[in-house]
Amino acid sequence: AFHEVMEHVDLISSAQAELLARRTGACHGLNPAEADQITEMVCCCLDSTLLKRARIALESGMGMWRELPVVRPQNHGDVPLVAVEAKIDLLFEEENGWVLVDYKTDQVDGTSPAAEDALRARYSAQLQEYGSALADLGIRVHSLYLLLARTGTAIEIESPLRDAS
Repeated sequence: AFHEVMEHVDLISSAQAELLARRTGACHGLNPAEADQITEMVCCCLDSTLLKRARIALESGMGMWRELPVVRPQNHGDVPLVAVEAKIDLLFEEENGWVLVDYKTDQVDGTSPAAEDALRARYSAQLQEYGSALADLGIRVHSLYLLLARTGTAIEIESPLRDAS
């Protein structure tokens, strides 16, 4: 439900965020308290520095995609070639390249360096795979971020593609 709200919420004005979260929550069978959690997470994200950058890009006429589907062939050892499907939560353009954002709703105890490192270790391969898929299409991804929905904290993921661009 959170990702669905983030796909449709107005990034310029969060005025309708609560109504959208309640409607989406109801469609997913969430109770009012759970819908309130969705609203809080959406507002944390919209208030984040990272999404402020996305708003500036949007208002400047730069490119933006939300819930961008990615399908990529992949081999898994002896298993025949399979298609891996995913969605990139947010991709927005800045002057120096594209910024890839993946929202995470994980419950995290604070934002200590150790907690951030654990999240980087857990999700780095996923974001790097997304960046690699985009690079194969000629899209230069400059930065990879996790955006923690419960706090609005942005955690940058090191991108091997940045140096190769």
